[in-house]
Amino acid sequence: MIIHKFLGGFFLFGLLVLQTAAQVDAVSKEAGTGELYRLVGRWVGEGTSDGEKVRDEMRCEWIHGNRFLKLHYRATDGDDYSGEGYLRYNPERKLYEYWEFNNGRWPVRQWTGNWVKDRFVFSEDRKDLRIQLTMEFVSADSIKMSENYVRGDKLELFVSLTFRRDTKASPR
Repeated sequence: MIIHKFLGGFFLFGLLVLQTAAQVDAVSKEAGTGELYRLVGRWVGEGTSDGEKVRDEMRCEWIHGNRFLKLHYRATDGDDYSGEGYLRYNPERKLYEYWEFNNGRWPVRQWTGNWVKDRFVFSEDRKDLRIQLTMEFVSADSIKMSENYVRGDKLELFVSLTFRRDTKASPR
């Protein structure tokens, strides 16, 4: 009887875990949000910005009925950057759209991008320059993020961070 209760509880727990993962996928597909669900949670990053060591924190959460992913981003060491952004998948255009508002050198940023082999690749075309933002998923809990100036066919790196999911704050 004890073994049966244990196995029944284990089975029920397994169903709950599977149901939760399936619900996340269903919400993502139903809302037309593409791969954005991968970003949900709290992330801590270390790397460089303009050659200086930095530590950053990023928190991503669904808003407006899971139609947008809101990003809260701030430096915790190395500089005073902070901002928030809004990401969505546009099914009509078949691309991702990202709007960012921050205290940095470009206070309003608009990006468009795609999902290509485990990474988001965004492009920002400004009047005077073009920038590429890449967020590569090394694993479900690790992202390599880079920002590059695009000059012709060359990329010039100016931001490089590796983020790790804070699983205590945002369990998967």
